[in-house]
Amino acid sequence: MSWNYLSRRRFLASTAAMGALAYTSPHASAAQPEGRGILKVSLSSNPSSLDPATGRSGTDHIVLWPIYDTLIGFEPATLEPRPGLAESWQYRSPTTLVLKLKDNVTFHDGTALDADAVKANFAHMLGNPRSTVKADVATIKEVTTEDRLTVILHLKEPDTSLPLVLSDRA
Repeated sequence: MSWNYLSRRRFLASTAAMGALAYTSPHASAAQPEGRGILKVSLSSNPSSLDPATGRSGTDHIVLWPIYDTLIGFEPATLEPRPGLAESWQYRSPTTLVLKLKDNVTFHDGTALDADAVKANFAHMLGNPRSTVKADVATIKEVTTEDRLTVILHLKEPDTSLPLVLSDRA
């Protein structure tokens, strides 16, 4: 193996080791974080966008994946959907998908994640002329909210692939 190549496993192991050293170091500070800082990242190219709905490059994922959570996740071994920001989902009918959001989730600025924020995100994906995920969510006719943590996706036609679509940029 070339030492110029840093595999994900080696990166994670190195990061964990550095974290353990920092934690056990007698010089480690117990002070709380001071707030905003600077995150420096080295990439071979810039992402086309930091907006998951308008990114145009497949390599954007390496930047977007650690920044954003998805509504629904998936089990890598089986590709079965699993909870993400939506703790559960169910089809009330073949054309009505109901998402129940996790409570006590906040954005980086402390604003609460709620059904209105998710509805606004769908409006952005469906209405932005630069959206590259519009086709992924094209079966969504309308998005409504039932309460603070419930989002209802009204579909134009049945779409059982939608939960896994929501595990990616959409």
